[in-house]
Amino acid sequence: MKKLAVFLMIPALVLLAASTAPAFYFHHWGGIQGTYAMSATGNCLHWWSDAPETLWGASNMVQGFFRFESDGTGKAWGNNYPITPPPAPPVCGNGEFSFDFTYKVTYDGAITVWMTPGSMKGKNLVNGVTFTSDNCGTAEGDRCTLFGMVSSDHKTMSLATAVSPDGSHAQGYKFPNGKTFYANCSVARILFRMDNLR
Repeated sequence: MKKLAVFLMIPALVLLAASTAPAFYFHHWGGIQGTYAMSATGNCLHWWSDAPETLWGASNMVQGFFRFESDGTGKAWGNNYPITPPPAPPVCGNGEFSFDFTYKVTYDGAITVWMTPGSMKGKNLVNGVTFTSDNCGTAEGDRCTLFGMVSSDHKTMSLATAVSPDGSHAQGYKFPNGKTFYANCSVARILFRMDNLR
């Protein structure tokens, strides 16, 4: 009877291992630990806090890096190159930024990244003006969120930010003059793991 019981347990153990293997694989933080180079493009609607009725659009190209730590935290930094076309005053910009984040990967490789409130810092390299960002949205503590997928070999991933139709989750940037500059953006990011920067 003992031999029969052991024999019957073998298929069950095999099925259990097969069903849990993907979960362990994608929940292994070390799997995506390291530095990823990022390239991104997107479009934004902008307005100032003291003139919300005046909107204008801009296209953006972003280059930078995402550093993922094994404990579910990380840091991003890079440069943003916006272009504001007419009829608004045409502007070609260059700005640097950095922010901290936390992240989670599900069993099927879906990744969510949450920007840490208050960690965004940046500088306009054209005029030297600095800025910070506390949150996304009108409610204090709303976190900017990025969604994407990680490849099975962990070498590439996508991260996207979708525009909020009513502007309620636009990211606000605080400037030294006391004004807040809002950006309601759709941005697509592709990240490639840099093994030489691990």
